[in-house]
Amino acid sequence: MPVKVLFAPDPHPPELEIMKQMLKGSREIWFAIFTFAGSSGIDDTMLALARGGMTIQGVLDPAQAKQKWAAPAWLVHDNIELYVPRRAGDFATLRKLHHKLMVIDEQVVVAGSFNYTEPANEFNDENIFVLGTVHDEVDGVAVEHQPAAAVARHMKAEIKRIIDLSERYVPG
Repeated sequence: MPVKVLFAPDPHPPELEIMKQMLKGSREIWFAIFTFAGSSGIDDTMLALARGGMTIQGVLDPAQAKQKWAAPAWLVHDNIELYVPRRAGDFATLRKLHHKLMVIDEQVVVAGSFNYTEPANEFNDENIFVLGTVHDEVDGVAVEHQPAAAVARHMKAEIKRIIDLSERYVPG
């Protein structure tokens, strides 16, 4: 299984790697994130991919999502569905949705400490790891997709679990 690990701050910032991985996808992106600021290029990439037909589903921390600088306010497209956990039932005592997790086409997982913000990219000591690839070959070596796909399905199930206990995000 291909694995790539990156740290911030670094000359090849994790934000660019996340955007590259997103652009390699063709069907869907699922994500769960604590902080998602409009200062990241990730929001622009999501909008471009949604306009191209990719479906995107994400769940956000409710307190962070309603900040004035948060990207979700303008992530509006028919192919983008955003959610925030309901403060009831299993989430009645939830304090923070603190995941930093993305699944692309059930083949690639991007996770780590990295929030989708400029400070995470420029100033903080952060990390991401990328598991899997959408390509059938990497550096001349055939890729066995099943191990990464199994992890991706597990991570996607966690995101779906939270979405099932959430409500649609409404800007404002």
